[in-house]
Amino acid sequence: MGKKCDYLTGGREGAVEIYCELGIIKEVLKHLANVRYAHRTRLIFGLVYNNKYNRDRYQSYGDHITAMKWKGGLNVRLYCTVEVEGKRKRVIIAKYPEKKTQKVDKKAEALIEAIKRTDYECINPSP
Repeated sequence: MGKKCDYLTGGREGAVEIYCELGIIKEVLKHLANVRYAHRTRLIFGLVYNNKYNRDRYQSYGDHITAMKWKGGLNVRLYCTVEVEGKRKRVIIAKYPEKKTQKVDKKAEALIEAIKRTDYECINPSP
Protein backbone atom coordinates (compact mmCIF):
# COMPACT_ATOMS: atom_id res chain seq x y z
CA MET A 1 0.00 0.00 0.00
CA GLY A 2 1.44 3.35 -1.04
CA LYS A 3 0.84 6.99 -0.23
CA LYS A 4 -2.73 8.05 -0.81
CA CYS A 5 -3.60 10.69 -3.38
CA ASP A 6 -6.86 12.36 -4.36
CA TYR A 7 -8.26 13.44 -7.73
CA LEU A 8 -7.93 17.17 -8.56
CA THR A 9 -8.86 17.60 -12.21
CA GLY A 10 -8.82 15.98 -15.62
CA GLY A 11 -8.31 16.93 -19.21
CA ARG A 12 -10.55 16.34 -22.16
CA GLU A 13 -12.20 12.92 -22.37
CA GLY A 14 -10.37 11.75 -19.23
CA ALA A 15 -7.15 11.05 -21.14
CA VAL A 16 -5.08 12.96 -18.55
CA GLU A 17 -5.93 13.09 -14.86
CA ILE A 18 -4.17 15.12 -12.16
CA TYR A 19 -4.02 13.83 -8.59
CA CYS A 20 -2.31 15.13 -5.46
CA GLU A 21 -0.70 13.32 -2.54
CA LEU A 22 -2.91 13.85 0.53
CA GLY A 23 -0.07 15.08 2.78
CA ILE A 24 0.45 18.20 0.66
CA ILE A 25 -2.99 18.77 -0.86
CA LYS A 26 -3.86 21.85 1.26
CA GLU A 27 -0.68 23.70 0.31
CA VAL A 28 -1.04 22.74 -3.35
CA LEU A 29 -4.69 23.85 -3.54
CA LYS A 30 -3.81 27.13 -1.83
CA HIS A 31 -1.13 27.72 -4.45
CA LEU A 32 -3.34 26.72 -7.38
CA ALA A 33 -6.12 29.04 -6.15
CA ASN A 34 -3.82 32.09 -6.11
CA VAL A 35 -5.45 34.49 -8.59
CA ARG A 36 -2.15 36.27 -9.14
CA TYR A 37 -0.77 33.16 -10.85
CA ALA A 38 -3.96 31.92 -12.56
CA HIS A 39 -2.60 32.53 -16.07
CA ARG A 40 0.53 30.48 -15.36
CA THR A 41 -1.55 27.71 -13.80
CA ARG A 42 -3.78 27.49 -16.89
CA LEU A 43 -0.70 27.46 -19.13
CA ILE A 44 0.95 24.65 -17.12
CA PHE A 45 -2.20 22.52 -16.96
CA GLY A 46 -2.65 23.03 -20.72
CA LEU A 47 0.84 21.61 -21.28
CA VAL A 48 0.05 18.65 -19.00
CA TYR A 49 -3.28 17.92 -20.73
CA ASN A 50 -1.69 18.11 -24.19
CA ASN A 51 1.33 15.95 -23.29
CA LYS A 52 3.73 18.77 -24.11
CA TYR A 53 6.84 19.77 -22.21
CA ASN A 54 8.40 23.20 -21.80
CA ARG A 55 11.62 23.67 -19.84
CA ASP A 56 10.24 26.81 -18.17
CA ARG A 57 6.80 25.49 -17.17
CA TYR A 58 6.45 21.69 -17.32
CA GLN A 59 9.69 19.76 -17.51
CA SER A 60 10.39 16.05 -17.68
CA TYR A 61 13.24 14.63 -15.62
CA GLY A 62 12.97 11.16 -17.17
CA ASP A 63 11.85 7.96 -15.43
CA HIS A 64 8.26 9.26 -15.28
CA ILE A 65 9.19 12.29 -13.14
CA THR A 66 8.07 15.81 -14.07
CA ALA A 67 7.91 19.25 -12.49
CA MET A 68 5.29 21.95 -12.86
CA LYS A 69 7.06 25.31 -12.52
CA TRP A 70 5.86 28.77 -11.58
CA LYS A 71 8.79 31.12 -12.15
CA GLY A 72 9.12 34.84 -11.60
CA GLY A 73 8.34 36.31 -8.22
CA LEU A 74 7.24 32.90 -7.01
CA ASN A 75 9.65 30.06 -7.55
CA VAL A 76 7.39 27.07 -6.94
CA ARG A 77 7.87 23.60 -8.32
CA LEU A 78 5.43 20.76 -7.94
CA TYR A 79 7.28 17.50 -8.49
CA CYS A 80 5.12 14.79 -10.03
CA THR A 81 5.19 11.17 -10.97
CA VAL A 82 3.49 10.07 -14.18
CA GLU A 83 1.68 6.77 -14.61
CA VAL A 84 0.54 5.66 -18.06
CA GLU A 85 -2.06 2.94 -18.61
CA GLY A 86 -2.95 2.51 -22.27
CA LYS A 87 -4.25 5.90 -23.48
CA ARG A 88 -4.79 7.21 -19.95
CA LYS A 89 -2.16 9.26 -18.19
CA ARG A 90 -2.21 9.96 -14.44
CA VAL A 91 -0.05 12.84 -13.15
CA ILE A 92 0.37 12.71 -9.38
CA ILE A 93 1.66 15.80 -7.59
CA ALA A 94 3.98 14.19 -5.07
CA LYS A 95 6.20 16.91 -3.57
CA TYR A 96 5.83 20.63 -2.89
CA PRO A 97 9.26 21.73 -1.64
CA GLU A 98 10.36 25.18 -0.61
CA LYS A 99 12.56 26.24 -3.53
CA LYS A 100 15.06 29.10 -3.44
CA THR A 101 17.02 28.49 -6.64
CA GLN A 102 16.06 27.55 -10.17
CA LYS A 103 18.63 24.81 -10.68
CA VAL A 104 18.14 21.21 -9.61
CA ASP A 105 20.25 21.01 -6.45
CA LYS A 106 21.07 18.03 -4.24
CA LYS A 107 17.88 18.48 -2.24
CA ALA A 108 15.78 18.38 -5.42
CA GLU A 109 17.68 15.33 -6.65
CA ALA A 110 16.90 13.58 -3.36
CA LEU A 111 13.20 14.46 -3.73
CA ILE A 112 13.16 13.07 -7.26
CA GLU A 113 14.76 9.83 -6.09
CA ALA A 114 12.24 9.55 -3.23
CA ILE A 115 9.34 9.98 -5.68
CA LYS A 116 10.75 7.21 -7.87
CA ARG A 117 10.80 4.79 -4.92
CA THR A 118 7.27 5.62 -3.69
CA ASP A 119 4.06 3.89 -4.70
CA TYR A 120 0.89 5.98 -4.88
CA GLU A 121 -2.68 4.83 -4.37
CA CYS A 122 -5.40 6.99 -5.90
CA ILE A 123 -8.32 6.78 -3.48
CA ASN A 124 -10.85 8.84 -5.45
CA PRO A 125 -10.70 7.98 -9.13
CA SER A 126 -11.86 10.50 -11.67
CA PRO A 127 -15.62 11.00 -12.02
